[in-house]
Amino acid sequence: MDKSKQPITFIDSNCSGLSALRILHRYLPHENYSYLMDTQTAPFADKSPQLILEQGEKLLNFAATQNSKALVLTSFEMATLFSEHSFSACPCYNFAELVAQAALTQSQSGHIAIIGSPRTLNQKSWLKLLNKNNNSEVHFLPTPLLLPIIQEQLIDDPLSNLLIYRYINPVLQLGVDTMILADTSYSWIQKSIQKVVGDQITLIEGTELLVQTLTRDLNQQVLPPNSQKVSGHLNVLSSDPYPEDLIKRWLRPVPLTSYETISL
Repeated sequence: MDKSKQPITFIDSNCSGLSALRILHRYLPHENYSYLMDTQTAPFADKSPQLILEQGEKLLNFAATQNSKALVLTSFEMATLFSEHSFSACPCYNFAELVAQAALTQSQSGHIAIIGSPRTLNQKSWLKLLNKNNNSEVHFLPTPLLLPIIQEQLIDDPLSNLLIYRYINPVLQLGVDTMILADTSYSWIQKSIQKVVGDQITLIEGTELLVQTLTRDLNQQVLPPNSQKVSGHLNVLSSDPYPEDLIKRWLRPVPLTSYETISL
C-alpha cells in the first residue's frame, strides 16, 4: 500500500477523541483516518492504571496491524501512562506529552493548572511529565461533570457556563498563568473556559497542538502527505457495539465512511 495513503490512527477508550479528529479533518481533509476505541472497557476514567496499561497494549498491538502512518493517543488516561513510550512501527503523537511541553514553554510563573476527570489527573504521571522545570508548581482541578454536559451538547448553555465558573474560579487566586485542558472533548467548551479565566491564563488544548505538529511534519515530509484531491476516508472501529448515530453526532459535519466492531 502507498504509505501516503495509510491512515492516521486515533486511539481512545470512547468517542471523546472524535472531537480532535473532527477538528484535524478541517485542516487536513485529504488524509485518511482510522479511529480505534475500546468501548468494551470504557470509560478508562474509573479503571486502575494497571488495567489501562493492559488494554492500551492491546489497542497499540491492534493498531500495528492497520498499516498506519501515524498514531495519535487522545485518551489522557492512557497517554500519561504511555509517555516516553517508543513505537517502532510509526510516529506516535501523545496528547499528554504535547500539552505538557507546551505548558512548560508557555508558563512564566511556573504555576500550571490541569483540569480533567479525577482519573485523568494521575498526579504521579503528570508530575513526571512536568518535572523538567523544577520551579513548576502544578495544581490539579478535577472537573467530573464537564464531560456529561458536553455529551448532552449543552455548549455555551447557562448550566454549563455556571458549572465552568464554579470549577475554575478558585484557580484564579493561585497565581496560575497556564491551564492544561486534559480532555479532548473540552475543545467544545474552550471558549466558555476562556471567558472565565480571561487574559490572565493561557489555555493549552491538545487538538490545536496536534494540528500544528502534524501539519508541520506533513509539510516537511516527516510523514508522507496524501496527494489525493478528494476528502479522505474515515473508519471507526470499536471493541464493543456502539450507537452509530452517536459517533456521527461527535463527528458532524465530517462524514463517517464505515463503522465496525472488532476483537482486540
